[in-house]
Amino acid sequence: MLDYRDTLIVSLSDMHSGGTTALFPNYKMSFRQGKEGNAINHDPNESQLKMFEHWIKCADEVKRLAIGKKLIIVHNGDATEGFHHGTVQVISSNPKHQSEIHTELMDIFLERCGFSVKNGDELHYTSGTESHTEWSEYGVKEHYSHLNAQYHDEMQRNINGRLFWWTHHGANAGKGTNEGNGYRNWLRDIYWDCIKGEVAPPDFIITSHFHKSLYQTYVQSYDHTLHGMVLPSWQMKTRYAFRVAPFQRNDIGLSMVEVSAQSDIRVHRPLLMQTYKEYLAA
Repeated sequence: MLDYRDTLIVSLSDMHSGGTTALFPNYKMSFRQGKEGNAINHDPNESQLKMFEHWIKCADEVKRLAIGKKLIIVHNGDATEGFHHGTVQVISSNPKHQSEIHTELMDIFLERCGFSVKNGDELHYTSGTESHTEWSEYGVKEHYSHLNAQYHDEMQRNINGRLFWWTHHGANAGKGTNEGNGYRNWLRDIYWDCIKGEVAPPDFIITSHFHKSLYQTYVQSYDHTLHGMVLPSWQMKTRYAFRVAPFQRNDIGLSMVEVSAQSDIRVHRPLLMQTYKEYLAA
């Protein structure tokens, strides 16, 4: 039975916890290397302190907007950094240490924004890129079993009569004057695939992976509007990213959508840490 209540949907992704360019608490953390090994200690660097400040601002804004509403929080893939591409930009290559960083951050966020199972609030994780996360996202979901957290490869959720889909890998956000064009075509393809398959097309698709915020729509006459969104990340550019995406902006933050009890959709501007101009000047 559907729970028709005003609902705030908070979508975030690509925290890449464990990376030296990713979000980290504003205090030292220590990690044990087995029974005999030396402890790994990490103090947050300047970029991590700046991201954590924005993390707190986002949690406070979520709390403000969620008053009187149901809260659905979805982490849409790449919760941890893993050990890949021969990277040297990791605090620890141990998946358990990376998951510990992630849950430390999420504990802060969930408490700060007022997440409550008693209110019917929901926490979801979708799978990311295997070279980053392997099964860590499932492990994080298990960590939050007391909050009834759920794990998905592709998530589909009916919210107040509106069908939302989440998956980590979708179309590229694009760049320059063509930003959004390919993503709109991807939305159109999904719409017509659904029509041909005689299934209901979604109202909203949320994807990640490209660390760049985007909002786009495909409108099919008066019959249907398919909203699409690419989420920002919580990781500054790595050496690998500078190589594969040179001079491309890298957005930090989260995105929110409200669905009223009457099924009306309201898309909020993403809560981004800095403008493109500020990013270039950093």
